[in-house]
Amino acid sequence: PAPRSTARTRLVHTRSRRRSVHTHGGRWNEPVGGPSYDFGVELGEVRRLATGLMARHGVGDWSLGWDNARTRAGMCRYNTRTISLSRPLMALYEREQVREVVLHEIAHALVGAKHNHDAVWRAKAREIGSTGARALPVDSPRPPAPWVGRCPRGHEFHRYRRPPARSSCSRCSSRFDARFLLEWHAAAPGAGRRPG
Repeated sequence: PAPRSTARTRLVHTRSRRRSVHTHGGRWNEPVGGPSYDFGVELGEVRRLATGLMARHGVGDWSLGWDNARTRAGMCRYNTRTISLSRPLMALYEREQVREVVLHEIAHALVGAKHNHDAVWRAKAREIGSTGARALPVDSPRPPAPWVGRCPRGHEFHRYRRPPARSSCSRCSSRFDARFLLEWHAAAPGAGRRPG
């Protein structure tokens, strides 16, 4: 097996609340090298690509971490000098999408926390080979949302967490309207749709 660290970059597994979401024959909270999907990059390859890019662009002394985020692909943690990537999303993305996410986070690491997505960050992102976009395109793959809400007129909303309070359909009325209450239920396994 491939070594888990290089001379300057160490791999860190970040812990987060773990809930199993069963889909495509796998579980999203499986460890690195866990579920393999026919349409994405192997997580070992993601690690090799990320650590190589980090070393090439001067943040090889930062750590690479994994998390279970389903609505953001990466995160730059300045206080721990860690670039964290979403395990579920990396398993779905093609190599170019993974590269874009990693370069996006490297640009954050290089310019510092105070720049967020401003012109300084954008210039650095473009300089190192990123598009400089704030986010990946909306049609990028996402893991299926485990909760589906339906209004009486049949509009559907997909969420990763069950809403704690009563909510109504925003397509039927721009304000809360009890006539259009959403009824939430667990989605069928593998019934993947984008949150909306």
